[in-house]
Amino acid sequence: MANEVKILETIENLLKKKVSDISSEITSKIREVEDKLKDVKEASKKISVVLSDEEKDEVMKTLPVKEEIIQEVQEKTEEVNMSHFRMIIEKISASDTQAKILDSMMEGLEFLTRRAYFFVKRGEKIVCFKAVGTNLKNTSGILLPFSLNTSIKYVFEKGNFYYGTPQQFEEEYILTKKLEQPEAKEIMVLPIKIKGKAMAVIYVDNKGESITNTDALLILTTVTSMSLDLIPIKKWVTSTFGEGQEIKKKEEAKKKTSTEEDETLEQIAIVQDKKEPEPLTPEEEKKHKEAKRLANVIISDLTSYNKDRIEKGIKEGNIYKYLKHEIDQAAAHFYNKIPESVWKRENYFEKALIEKIANGNKSLLDGFNFRTE
Repeated sequence: MANEVKILETIENLLKKKVSDISSEITSKIREVEDKLKDVKEASKKISVVLSDEEKDEVMKTLPVKEEIIQEVQEKTEEVNMSHFRMIIEKISASDTQAKILDSMMEGLEFLTRRAYFFVKRGEKIVCFKAVGTNLKNTSGILLPFSLNTSIKYVFEKGNFYYGTPQQFEEEYILTKKLEQPEAKEIMVLPIKIKGKAMAVIYVDNKGESITNTDALLILTTVTSMSLDLIPIKKWVTSTFGEGQEIKKKEEAKKKTSTEEDETLEQIAIVQDKKEPEPLTPEEEKKHKEAKRLANVIISDLTSYNKDRIEKGIKEGNIYKYLKHEIDQAAAHFYNKIPESVWKRENYFEKALIEKIANGNKSLLDGFNFRTE
């Protein structure tokens, strides 16, 4: 028994000694780490660099000044902007159809302004044909009596552009109310002229902000007017020299009356002077909705299954020759389903065909037998 106690005491003492040794070793390691941390802190203090005023000036000279950077960025931006604007102007000048010219003009307005409207005159009313930068779903439905004292009437009658406050005109507020916009601080209204006569106007309010691109807007509308003026000449030159035909005599050109020339832009907008149609009955409204829905489904199918041929037709200037069978078949299906009284009042099929297949360019469907104009 005594031997067992001795053995236990010996083991206990050995364990205590081992624990003491381990503890000492750990403490030593901790102190070693602490010493190293102190060395790092001291070294970090010595690393800090102090520059003299002369050295600071020398370093600053090698860095670009903030103003210089801003100016360089602005110059590069303006260079890109002007390049894009020149491209739009060149596109307008090169266009050989009214639709292409107006589409490019609207592209220019979207580039230069935050909001602008394109108005044409129809009889004694002013009609909004297109717009950019607006939330209105159907700008083409905006009508305004021409007799109202507005900036638009002023530009139509004078043939000159107007740039200033809308408050200059007593009844301008009626126009802005129609547009569902608050009255702007300043506006710019520019004429689109055919043979020197204002046939349409561009109304810019820039969403209430200052209009900065006034010179560019003047260039845009002037080039548009000139290009519209030159369309008959462009077509004549293309057909005459392109196909090797004899030059037509000047006397033939003189046969065109000034009335025909004045109607050019109105034909683009498809706003010949007509009597306002009678309101639809609920039953008629239902038929018109069904017709519109059917037209959209038919045209959607045409687009989905014939993308390659449509793109080829656009490139070559005639979609119809590549889709003659499909388009004629689609038209026959539409006219079999929809009563004549409906499509004669509003031909949803032809409208969707022009807008969604030909991107608004009716000439790309040359050869198709349109039933309505």
